[in-house]
Amino acid sequence: GSSITAHDAGYIDQGLEIIVGLQTDAPLKRAIMPNGGLRMVETGMQAYGFTPDPVVAEIWTKYRKSHNQGVFDVYSPDVLAARKSGVVTGLPDAYGRGRIIGDYRRVALYG
Repeated sequence: GSSITAHDAGYIDQGLEIIVGLQTDAPLKRAIMPNGGLRMVETGMQAYGFTPDPVVAEIWTKYRKSHNQGVFDVYSPDVLAARKSGVVTGLPDAYGRGRIIGDYRRVALYG
């Protein structure tokens, strides 16, 4: 699942535990959180020898937008070009999850 409530509370020894539940319903079980980006999930799984489920990749590429895709979809082609050239942001294109950060010194330099 892709939320903190996707699993029931898990315990190592429920009778001795003060804090209720682990992050998943079993010790050492990992959950995926594709809201942070599908590529990050896939890279993390591959680092531990797991193969991502193709159905998850299909859902998160075909039916669901990432945060980054949503941000970029609202920008006009002119804004995207200004951002990519560095006039608007001054930061590398992949930095900042798509948000525009004004670096107006560059506008003064390049007109």
